Amino acid sequence: MAHKQREHDYDFDVPWQLIDGDIAHAPHDDEDSEQHKNRRNQRLQKRSIRHYRHATGKWGAALESFKPIWFAIAISTGGLGLILASPFPYSAPWQLRLASVLYVFEIVLFTLFSALTLARWIIYPHVAVRRALSDPDELCSYAIPPIVLLTISALTATQVSTTVWGGHAFTLVAYVLWWIGMFWMFMTGVVVIVTCIYTGNQMDRTMTPVLFMAPVGLATAGVEAGNIANNAAELSARLAIPLIVVAYFVVGIALFMGIILYTLFFHRLLAAGLNPPAQRAGLFILIGAAGQLSSAFQILGKAASTYFGQYKPQATSATFWDQQAGNGIDYSGLLIALLLLGFDYFTFCLAVVGVVDVFVKKQFSYTLTWWSVVFPTVTLVTAWLQLGNSMDSPAFRGLTAALYMFVVLVYLLNWVGTIRGIITGDLIWAKSELQREDGMMKKAKDMEKTRGSEEV
Repeated sequence: MAHKQREHDYDFDVPWQLIDGDIAHAPHDDEDSEQHKNRRNQRLQKRSIRHYRHATGKWGAALESFKPIWFAIAISTGGLGLILASPFPYSAPWQLRLASVLYVFEIVLFTLFSALTLARWIIYPHVAVRRALSDPDELCSYAIPPIVLLTISALTATQVSTTVWGGHAFTLVAYVLWWIGMFWMFMTGVVVIVTCIYTGNQMDRTMTPVLFMAPVGLATAGVEAGNIANNAAELSARLAIPLIVVAYFVVGIALFMGIILYTLFFHRLLAAGLNPPAQRAGLFILIGAAGQLSSAFQILGKAASTYFGQYKPQATSATFWDQQAGNGIDYSGLLIALLLLGFDYFTFCLAVVGVVDVFVKKQFSYTLTWWSVVFPTVTLVTAWLQLGNSMDSPAFRGLTAALYMFVVLVYLLNWVGTIRGIITGDLIWAKSELQREDGMMKKAKDMEKTRGSEEV
């Protein structure tokens, strides 16, 4: 009886296909997910958002619609700073100063976006949960904030711990930030994948590349662990070795998760073609997983060759902790990095073809998805930068510099589009959750009227 009473409280009652349009576009059971099979011809019944805290004004609706994709601006800024902080080809003193400026700017952006995200979840928790569960792109974008923290940890090591006033204290700050970011990224990856499994929102025919942010983030944890180990001031082997070992652990997760997702996504491309024009820039995220893994194997290999010979646990006969083992890991990592980089260029060409197709067909419209071009391409630049230094190759160094100039250009163009979108309100103002519900209720009534007239 109590159950029936609760059912009467469900004043939001619409067909499932209004919530998840893929149900209407997937009529064949052998191609459909189990969740969609169960939902077809069924109705979603739940309490309307009007019973919970929801936006009633313009600014409230803007906060309801704030998405974690905004953090892509922060990781793009930090990624550019990390390249300048590395042994960049044709380096000059101004590059390190610019890297410090980008580091501070990334912290400002991270703080601002984190405050808005927390405000959204605190003020409108039911809206935030419903949006995350119904929009797979938004759900998968929650992998971006921990990536920002990981890049901040690495820049803290390269830009602050190496200064006279910074020193070992900020090495420990970077070290602690990395562990927090790594655990945050790991748990986010688990939550995102499990939620996608339970909701069935990521179908093979409509899968978007945003799901790749999970392996990209885990691979980033490996890259930044190597950056901290190789660049932080006065980092002892006792601190560096746990960092390196756990970094290889998460890189392993990223590698095999990436292999699985690449297989699924290429099946999606062959079965259903390219993503819609509004999502097409997201194809560049495909570059991120292989590119960041290539960088991780190179940077962690260098860290292993540096610290393995210095580390020897007391009262042990372990033979793994010696210079020869570290050098072997370094050399094997370089070979694996080359293989991954080859595949990365294949995905790069695919992404370029998809984006060019949008411009040729005059289907371009600016959204924050275009920030997806920057950070994944930064991973490609990082991989080439490491190769150029390892092989002492002038050609690779020249390619690194050229790619970096391309990324900087795309970064600036994105800022032009973002600022313009903020001024016009296209990137800020949106319908509130209540307005969206009312719109779906109206569509549901119209569908019932149409169905009734057809039966008559």
